[in-house]
Amino acid sequence: CTLKGANNVTGDGVVGFGTASLTGNNYNTIDHCDIRDGATTPVFMVYSAGTTGKENSFNTISNCNIYNFWLSGSSPLGIYLSSGNTDWTITGNSFYQTSSRTPTSATAIYGIAIINSGNNYVVTGNYVGGSTASCGGSALSFDAGANYDNNFYGIYVSSGTTGACTIQNNTVSNITFGAKTATANSYSFLGIVVDAGYLNVSNNTVGAATGTGAITIAVATTSTRGFAIGGIYSTATSGSVTKNNVGSISVSGGRSSALLLNVINGLDCHGTLSADFTISD
Repeated sequence: CTLKGANNVTGDGVVGFGTASLTGNNYNTIDHCDIRDGATTPVFMVYSAGTTGKENSFNTISNCNIYNFWLSGSSPLGIYLSSGNTDWTITGNSFYQTSSRTPTSATAIYGIAIINSGNNYVVTGNYVGGSTASCGGSALSFDAGANYDNNFYGIYVSSGTTGACTIQNNTVSNITFGAKTATANSYSFLGIVVDAGYLNVSNNTVGAATGTGAITIAVATTSTRGFAIGGIYSTATSGSVTKNNVGSISVSGGRSSALLLNVINGLDCHGTLSADFTISD
């Protein structure tokens, strides 16, 4: 199916899973669909906000092209699982923009965002970037002129700790991103974020394993803080980060003051651990 929408209200999506009175909205599959813009660009493409204790669960979003989600000054998202969700599978999807995006105020764009206390998410084989499926075509261009204090998150997960979330074989690449940062000690660009939970992150690629310019970042010379770029960032309490590739990231611009340097961290893992945490390969 081709599903078109133009909803720019942040409490709903082109595809929406809502709350429940008896059980959650469970065991649904959306497969091989184009989920895209209509007359205008929607802000959320797939959105689920369920009911705690009656979670929306065991749903699958697979092999879909999810593109042209945008609202300047907001947080446009390809897939957003908010509270009241657990045990979803997100696999084989492509997230991209067919047009350059130029905000008129600070904007944060996400490919996939899972921000709740659910467990056992499977996020595998997805692509974030480009202007066609599988990070193809020209680069996903987001404020190439570096006019605003923007953020880019390819995959963002903050989940529970009772069941492992798997983030595997995903690619975040073919992106041109610009920002003028004014926020101290924070990342403006992150390929994969594991902000909380029990996570296994493996065999993902941010940028490319060889070459230069798979991700191109422009930093405004008027930035008032140093600019931080991260490939994979984790504050998970337990789990593993193994066999990932971060590279081919080109950065230009920024300030030259000792306190305003650009910083690239391929892998940043820190926080309070509840069990062993493995970083390897």
